Amino acid sequence: MGIAFVTLWVTGGIVYTAWRFIRREPAPKKGPIFVIASYLACLLIWGVLTSLIAVEGGYVATTGILTMNLGTLVPLVLTGCFLLIPSARRVFERWIASISVREFLWIHLIRLAAIGTIIKMLRGTLPAHFIIPVGVPDFIVALSVPVIVWLAFRKRVIGRKALIAWNVIGFGLFLPALVLLHLSVPSPFRTFFDPPNTYEVFRFPMALVPSLLAPLFIIIHNAAIVKLLRPGLSEDSRQAPGAA
Repeated sequence: MGIAFVTLWVTGGIVYTAWRFIRREPAPKKGPIFVIASYLACLLIWGVLTSLIAVEGGYVATTGILTMNLGTLVPLVLTGCFLLIPSARRVFERWIASISVREFLWIHLIRLAAIGTIIKMLRGTLPAHFIIPVGVPDFIVALSVPVIVWLAFRKRVIGRKALIAWNVIGFGLFLPALVLLHLSVPSPFRTFFDPPNTYEVFRFPMALVPSLLAPLFIIIHNAAIVKLLRPGLSEDSRQAPGAA
């Protein structure tokens, strides 16, 4: 239930910002609609496909060849392919420009759901070697969101550079998982042989986290960095913190 809610929160937020952007675009809108609809359709197809792979046990059966890591790359590669097309890249830039810095921050509040993985670790169903360096920092990032928003927009004591650093840290925390996930299952990196192991993360619905949700959060973090590096992209940049 928790994974489903997080997935709906993140994908719903993406769809909402896309709908709002399209609605505000001047006519003709066919180009932006086609680009964004195609992108969202690709993500949807991958979401269904990775779910089917997980339900059928495909990720569990192929831990040795690091199939899950390939799954993590799919949304990132899809996004990169769209960005390689100049017309699509311009649409993406305007889409990013239409999203406020605060919205880019608040969507990460849903990462409080990482408390579920911490509870599973305490119950002995997920290993500490994975949850402590991945799940705990993920939860801390979510806890920091209201504080960061307050400091940046209410007190204005942190600025653009600090927000960029926060986003870099936010997506960087996902990177160790690419190796840590495989330390207790048959793989070239296996180090731990005693239970608990990380097999649950390879099964549905938790498999959606490394194969869909984590890449989406990485994409969102990087979109926020683009927004912060180019504040002149939209009018709402005037509400963003200064460069200090």
